[in-house]
Amino acid sequence: MGSTDIYLKKKLLQNWMVEKKSILNCEYCGKKIGLLAVRYTWLDKENHRAIHDKCLAEYKKHPEKKVHTDEQLKLEEKNRSNEKKIVVIGIVALVIVFITIIVYSYFEQAKEQVSNVLNSDKDRFVGTWQNTTQDVSTIIDFFSNGTCKYDIVSGTWDVKDAKLVIAFSNDYSRTYDYKFSDNDRTVSLTQTTVGVAQVFTKQ
Repeated sequence: MGSTDIYLKKKLLQNWMVEKKSILNCEYCGKKIGLLAVRYTWLDKENHRAIHDKCLAEYKKHPEKKVHTDEQLKLEEKNRSNEKKIVVIGIVALVIVFITIIVYSYFEQAKEQVSNVLNSDKDRFVGTWQNTTQDVSTIIDFFSNGTCKYDIVSGTWDVKDAKLVIAFSNDYSRTYDYKFSDNDRTVSLTQTTVGVAQVFTKQ
């Protein structure tokens, strides 16, 4: 093919693309035919079709091979676009699952830490404690099985939400804020309803 033929083909393709405002696709291989790919032979301007030189030669050898039509190319492009969307959705889903696992693990770990602290505090309470801040001595016995004795009154006890709860047999209960000190030998109990603080020493 001479340089004049190539030039004319290039100008023809350029004018065609400007007129159609689009890029042609080879009907045989489906690849785009740009201005630099001027080696095409077969043109059907009326139907907006084109085939590369080498593709036309292959098509003549193997005419049974299915030729790419505009509709097929659009369908293939749509399928590729859908595949990309599926991949993006899959990646987003994996990221969401990964973040969910991290957040869940964090809260589970925090929950476990709080539980360990509460269990540790329950262990620190077990024993006999005597009030050292009031004229009348008060003795509280906390047993490991969850029962207690407040002076001569029996009841149950537990640590809930970082508070000491003592429940008596007559359905009366007291809730205390607490703070340990002196290597857990001293505990300050403040009744939440009246704000009265008492200091107990472990016996």
